Amino acid sequence: MGVVGPQRVAKSPRGRLGIYRRAQACKLIATAVLAPAAALLTAALVQTETASAALLAGATVLTALSPAWFFVGTHRPGLTLACDTIPRVGLSVAAAAAIALGGGLAFYGAALVAAAAIGVILAGRLGGLPVMPRRRDFTRAPSTIREHSALVAGRAVSTVYTSLPSAFLGVVAPAGVAAYTALDRPLRMGFGILGAVPARLQSFVGVADEAVARRRSIVAIGVNAAVGIAAATIFVLVMPLVVPVLFSGAVDVDFTLVALGAALLVVMSTSRGLGLSLVAAGAAPSISVAIVAAASTAVVTLPSSARPAVPPEQ
Repeated sequence: MGVVGPQRVAKSPRGRLGIYRRAQACKLIATAVLAPAAALLTAALVQTETASAALLAGATVLTALSPAWFFVGTHRPGLTLACDTIPRVGLSVAAAAAIALGGGLAFYGAALVAAAAIGVILAGRLGGLPVMPRRRDFTRAPSTIREHSALVAGRAVSTVYTSLPSAFLGVVAPAGVAAYTALDRPLRMGFGILGAVPARLQSFVGVADEAVARRRSIVAIGVNAAVGIAAATIFVLVMPLVVPVLFSGAVDVDFTLVALGAALLVVMSTSRGLGLSLVAAGAAPSISVAIVAAASTAVVTLPSSARPAVPPEQ
């Protein structure tokens, strides 16, 4: 629902609560399965702090219960702040303080669990949303999940392939991992902040009138492209100054890599606008087609394109 939900809510003022209940029912079922699975898998893979890492993995899955997507669609950013951002940030800061004082990683996992629960409760108290879906919402959940199966599959592919580059580089070009990570982490953090722009445009694009939605979609694409260009410009100017500070001069980042990162920001930001437009046009499954095409291209080209970036041994 994070992809199509905000626009559906924006287009259906009278059916908003029903959309929310069905979405939450699907999310509760999915998290009931995936949270324990993630915790068990993490516990099997990590070597230290096993219990804390397992709790953190399960808690991360529970963040999907956030009602933020609904408030994005209803154009109520204040409730997103009150029900999602403030509890999550506040509890994360408290957990960080506890860890700094000698507590374990479990404090952060517990903070995420608490933030997920508090967010749902506050959405009920402040936003008038049902805390728990009805029984019939749960019985209709399988058909709702099947309806969005293409988007779910696309999201799964996206999650996997965006996590693979470091692992691929570690095999084919180990010397390039440090430089890649030094650029990738700040880039993704900045890109996450830029997500506020398409979020604010969800209710703008999500209108019932197709002609208006089409015109607004063009505006959304242009706005996201412009934001991407501005972010890319800042990235090129700032990264050569930031990397030596963040990594104490231990990582040398070539300007070509910075320029490529900037170009990637433009492409990624523009693609967000295109995604909004596809949802508005009722072609959301095409997003998954694009994701699979991108993932296939990345998997095929990454090993060969990484090697030239690594200087030959002296």
